[in-house]
Amino acid sequence: MTAIEALVASMGGQVIATSPAHRDWKSQPGFIAAFERARLVLVNGEGTLHHDRPAGKMLLEVGAWARQRGVPSALINAGWEANGPELLAQLPDFDLLAVRDSRSAKEIGAAGHACRVVPDLSLYGSSPDRDAARQGIAVTDSVERTTALALDRLRRRMGARASAIQYREPGPGAGLRFLREAFAARDLLSPGFAFGLLSARLAQLHATVASAEDYLDQLARTRLLVSGRFHACTLALAAGTPFVAVASNTSKIAALVEDVELPAWRANTSLAPADIDLAASRGWEKNETAAIENYLSEARSKAEGLFRDLRELVQ
Repeated sequence: MTAIEALVASMGGQVIATSPAHRDWKSQPGFIAAFERARLVLVNGEGTLHHDRPAGKMLLEVGAWARQRGVPSALINAGWEANGPELLAQLPDFDLLAVRDSRSAKEIGAAGHACRVVPDLSLYGSSPDRDAARQGIAVTDSVERTTALALDRLRRRMGARASAIQYREPGPGAGLRFLREAFAARDLLSPGFAFGLLSARLAQLHATVASAEDYLDQLARTRLLVSGRFHACTLALAAGTPFVAVASNTSKIAALVEDVELPAWRANTSLAPADIDLAASRGWEKNETAAIENYLSEARSKAEGLFRDLRELVQ
């Protein structure tokens, strides 16, 4: 969102209202009031649009709402995977479509909709000190609870540090809310599993940092990142930090690795300590470093090009 706000400002605009992805925007009077006076509406798709999720359908309804009011709209920064005809039918309501990886573009294109590929906007403007001394292995969690538990067990076996890409919200009760987000009701039927999740989440809570800049600074001093989080991987690219990953709730990390032209094993790692140690010792290969630099350069150029075209929509 910081990148989007900066890019909007670069086209002479201002973000006048936002609504979180999983909250019903139609139920927010302040947001609707701002919507009515907006000159452009952006839907930041991110990882919400997959497997016909209700939250994805709700996001895409913005397009029809804007079209009915004669306001241009765009779906940007989106992944797209395994959505059926109902969600595909909502895409023509947008004046512009931009997805963050080639796999998403191929799936949308096969349904007859034109879209462009612009790498994830978390890469825009991220410029940590890549020359800092690096040491240690950092391990994130995953949105998939079983994977999160496996990653934390690996972290403990290897004596690695936790790396928390999620923020702890400010205010009273924030820590409790952070812990609760990791659980589903059915987890309580398996006390051993639930206790393991709690322990893993506590490690993540203690590892939270105050800002994206702090997180990038940590990454830039890390020898290897082991992750189940898409944005941890994009920020590792920005920080020049070698990473290996396990699959998330979609193929988005594999799609990222594919577009950067990194070897497929980076997105399909074994969680065996010996394999992680090997990855840490290898770092980036020379051809990987060149591919990453090219990808980062293109990411910035394509982001700026996208927002120039969005300015044209307003004009």
